[in-house]
Amino acid sequence: MIKESNILEQLQSIEQATLIGVKEALTVDDVVAYTGLAKSYIYKLVHERRIPYYKNASGGRIYFRKQEIIDWMLHQRVSPLSEIRAEAAGYALNNPITKKGGLRA
Repeated sequence: MIKESNILEQLQSIEQATLIGVKEALTVDDVVAYTGLAKSYIYKLVHERRIPYYKNASGGRIYFRKQEIIDWMLHQRVSPLSEIRAEAAGYALNNPITKKGGLRA
């Protein structure tokens, strides 16, 4: 039997996910829920200025733009092997090696 506390936690999780979907400015708790990273790690990233964030006028709370968090999460793309091979083949076709062992100018 499912406990009421589990149902309430699931409903709160669904509500938070729904709100994050429509919000432009995210709180630390929103970023934690959105990224799955620990709250302490988000604060560490903020402290080290490794994640884009904003402070309100009083300097108290910090906020994040959702699109900037998405861009930050996806900032270092790793190319699949098929793309690397295609790029290498294209380079080899356009830059053949001469008989003396050097590249053709």
